[in-house]
Amino acid sequence: MAVKSYQNENKTFYEVYVSHRSSNNPGLRAQRRKKGIETKGKAERLEKDLLLECIEEVKVLAGKGDRWCQIVEKYKIYKATFETVQQDTIDDYVAMLKIWTVNFWEKPISEISRVDVRFAIENAKKAGKSNSYLTKILHTTARVYQWAKDEGLCPNNLPSITAGITVSKVEERAPKILSWEQLQYFLQKAYELNNPWYEIWATAIHTGMRSGELFALKWANVDLEKRTILVDESFNKRKNIFKSTKSGQFRSVPINDFLFQIFGVLKNNSKSEFVLPRIPRWNIGHQAKCVQSFCSEIGLPLINFHTFRACFATHLLSQGVSLGQVMKCAGWAELKTVQKYNRLAGVNEKGATDCLNALAPTLNAGNVIKIGF
Repeated sequence: MAVKSYQNENKTFYEVYVSHRSSNNPGLRAQRRKKGIETKGKAERLEKDLLLECIEEVKVLAGKGDRWCQIVEKYKIYKATFETVQQDTIDDYVAMLKIWTVNFWEKPISEISRVDVRFAIENAKKAGKSNSYLTKILHTTARVYQWAKDEGLCPNNLPSITAGITVSKVEERAPKILSWEQLQYFLQKAYELNNPWYEIWATAIHTGMRSGELFALKWANVDLEKRTILVDESFNKRKNIFKSTKSGQFRSVPINDFLFQIFGVLKNNSKSEFVLPRIPRWNIGHQAKCVQSFCSEIGLPLINFHTFRACFATHLLSQGVSLGQVMKCAGWAELKTVQKYNRLAGVNEKGATDCLNALAPTLNAGNVIKIGF
């Protein structure tokens, strides 16, 4: 609180400024400012009146609960403290809410309505965001709102702010992968053309490791005698730091005969603690662009670096490797993530229609078509 004097056209006037914060929630504050008061006595009396107004306003605001921005920040702290979620993932979700719920970012939670949420979704839609992204905004908003109610940060009898708001159904598309023959051709051409990415791509395809995990891979974690790789570290390009894997857990990946040969050559020529060559374009995060450029050069469908993980999972599953083994090797924490590759490989459906062969008519020998693969 303050009463200050100032001069205007050779006359003395007084200005009053009052601010009051909630003792339970410092984020709730009310402010008042008045200028042009002729006497100091009037200014001091007005100061008391304005303070009472601020106190009453804070009481009203406190009854409405925290502002949405405060709720989101508390949710962020909660997720980082009590759940095993990567900080980057949390930051991405918070950044998404900050951008797309800006229309009610400063509102008390009890004043947020479905109209506000619907407006936010419509704005994202107009900006060209996909249906899956719109669904992510909607579900994340609902999750944070329910968490606030469960934690007692707002009245528990508040109605849902997302009920009745729908996004068009997201059509699932099969993940892009290269066929067995295409992968063979890809690696063969990379070898023949002496592509500097050859060892990196080969390791990715034969281990299912993420780009950041490959970048962080050190010889100390490679046991050529036991033929295993210990994956317990990843490189975060955004923050330029080495950190744990995406799931936060370590895993072991077997080294097959082909990869054993690759690593043998690399080991003999290596003077670095890192296994794979440090390519300048990898250092600046251009691994996806380099894969796409090479695919275009040799006439294959355009894929990105992460597609190698999809290829790894799908082809292992199609060869009869169990779902559990693939999950452990690739480091997937959730079954639903790898189930789509299981469907893509057609493992569960294999042979399902063989019993219908009995319905086929008897064909003359001359009408039988020979198919070779």
